[in-house]
Amino acid sequence: MSFQSSLYPVFIDLKGKSVLVVGGGKIACRKIGHLLQAGPEITVVCTEYDTPIGLLADKGLIKLFVEPFSQRFLDNMWLVIAATDDNQVNRQVFELAEQRRILCNVVDVPSLCRFQVPAIVKRGDLQLAISTAGKSPAYAKYLKKQLNSQFGRDVSDKIKILDQVRNAVKLKFPDSIEMRTRINNLAVESPLLNELCKGEMTIDFFVSCLSESR
Repeated sequence: MSFQSSLYPVFIDLKGKSVLVVGGGKIACRKIGHLLQAGPEITVVCTEYDTPIGLLADKGLIKLFVEPFSQRFLDNMWLVIAATDDNQVNRQVFELAEQRRILCNVVDVPSLCRFQVPAIVKRGDLQLAISTAGKSPAYAKYLKKQLNSQFGRDVSDKIKILDQVRNAVKLKFPDSIEMRTRINNLAVESPLLNELCKGEMTIDFFVSCLSESR
């Protein structure tokens, strides 16, 4: 049996991890902005930079080095993004990162990426990642717009409520994985969920209704 190689979809916890961004232009700014939401310790190295990057450095949100890239910047890094307009520098970053087994992404060059950053639809704790394996970023953006129109802000509230439901179910049925799974699955599609989110019933009553349903 043979399998066609494909990207493995995964969400990475970057909180407190050391991340390097090589480049200081608009693309680097955008990448840094997204990274900041994940809570890593960001180092930026570039020969020149746009104003927003300087402001982030002034606020202490990133470490900024205004000089050419060298391999010493890879020391202790966990992940690297190369976003310069110099193909030679981008390739050098990738090759040196490969030698050190550091995950690297060269923006817009799929062949020089060990991970790819998908288009994201975010609603609170809900994140929908869209990838075309680098074949059509434009189509990924198109799909993102479509999904953005389908999911309202109330999705975030529902997820918070469903988390409370899940915890209540754990307490009510500590010894039955089957029952917990069944109720949690029912909760997602239950017509009573909207009433629960509006505060028109308690979580305990909601769980009891689902546990008695067949």
